Amino acid sequence: MFKIKVNAKINLSLDITGKRADGYHLLDMVMTSINLYDVITFSKREDKKVTVKYTSGINYKNDVAIKSANMLIEKYGFTGADIVIEKNIPEKSGLGGSSADSSGVIFGLCKLNNFPIEKLKVEDILSIGSDVYYMLYGGARRVQGTGEILSKPIKMDRLNFVLLTDNLGVDTALSYKTYNYGFNRFENDKLIEKLEKGDNTASNYFCNALYDSSRLLNENIDKKMHILEDLGAKAFMTGSGSGVLGYFDSENSINLVKKVLQTKCNKKYDIFYVNNTNNGIEIFE
Repeated sequence: MFKIKVNAKINLSLDITGKRADGYHLLDMVMTSINLYDVITFSKREDKKVTVKYTSGINYKNDVAIKSANMLIEKYGFTGADIVIEKNIPEKSGLGGSSADSSGVIFGLCKLNNFPIEKLKVEDILSIGSDVYYMLYGGARRVQGTGEILSKPIKMDRLNFVLLTDNLGVDTALSYKTYNYGFNRFENDKLIEKLEKGDNTASNYFCNALYDSSRLLNENIDKKMHILEDLGAKAFMTGSGSGVLGYFDSENSINLVKKVLQTKCNKKYDIFYVNNTNNGIEIFE
């Protein structure tokens, strides 16, 4: 038996660069893992059966964790496992919650079966979800295409964020379906250059093309943006929403606004204080 933690992700930038004939959007994103994570425990079985239990007691229809495990058993001949997932990543918030569990299950079953992750076919990983390939590796990276193109890790300083989430969420498929705001809108080359130099003006390039469509699906997105902007943060949405982050240039800045933030949110939104981390998945000692 062993245990891992799988970190959430945030999009510092999400640009849409085109649309394929099959309807899939082409993306150009700068993402980073953050220190907010789900915990997954694995116990190996000798048969091909997989069980997945959530400590919350929730049962998910079309569970992607089970889907990921079954894909590995069917295509790579893996043995099964008993899996327990402790969810801490808010759902429907653009933080990669379901992708975290998928990538964690893939990582864990590869470890149980002594199978190098690098030998998995990328198309098999992406058949589970577009963020899963990235989240197997994590850290700060540029991700392009439909999630199959990963850059080398981007070396960057620690960044401090306030994250606001709500229970309403956003339907990702609907956000993409209603997106019609153009392509190639942002400058990810400049964003990466400034991140690598430790230049605080990198935050000027924190942008999200899906904001335009997602804000119409969840009115809380704009409200959270305004709360963070009023406190002096650079506010931006992650993924398809509804998570909104505020970038502050130091921990001291965040500490100064903590009490004010609690009052402004008035228990309507969940508040997290997070920073970037270099690892997508980590094994507990």
